[in-house]
Amino acid sequence: MQELKEAVRKSIVDAALHEFLAKGYGRTSMRGIASRAGITHGNIYRYFDSKGALFQSMVARSKGALLEVLAEVLVTFDPDTDLSSQLEALAQKLTRLVLDHRDNLMLLLEMGPSDEVSQLRDRVVRMISDFFRSHIGPGAPFEDEFFLDLTSSNVYRGFLEVIRRGNGREWTVTNLNLLVRYHLFGIANFAA
Repeated sequence: MQELKEAVRKSIVDAALHEFLAKGYGRTSMRGIASRAGITHGNIYRYFDSKGALFQSMVARSKGALLEVLAEVLVTFDPDTDLSSQLEALAQKLTRLVLDHRDNLMLLLEMGPSDEVSQLRDRVVRMISDFFRSHIGPGAPFEDEFFLDLTSSNVYRGFLEVIRRGNGREWTVTNLNLLVRYHLFGIANFAA
């Protein structure tokens, strides 16, 4: 009996993933998910209380992994150590994250409830801004915060584009590495 329940739960999650990716959060309905999963509309609520609860159950692990990787990378970065090797390590970690969580990251970062997407985007951009502020040093053009916020937002948008266009491991590593290098070296040049 438990195996049957798990099979139904998996069927619901698979159907929801398809529906969310195809229609976005706002246009996806529990009725459509249930239909795609091959169960009744009423039965879906035995597994998930709401569309929001279903969405959260799908993206929670990916959200945790994203924030964990960012926090780890941003905290352990050492400006006195070879920048190139650290950027390569960052690209490898982000690639592993993207390859392991691609669809859920797309849902989470782009297609989820707009308030949640905005909150997460703001949190990630703030983490990137704090990193730039603390590691680039004096002389960088951050006096009014506009340039720092703009650059941090561009890193975030670039990360989304790499996720969206993901074309295998090597392509992802190369482009994440380029994204990080371009922004980090570009800002570092301002400070020099």
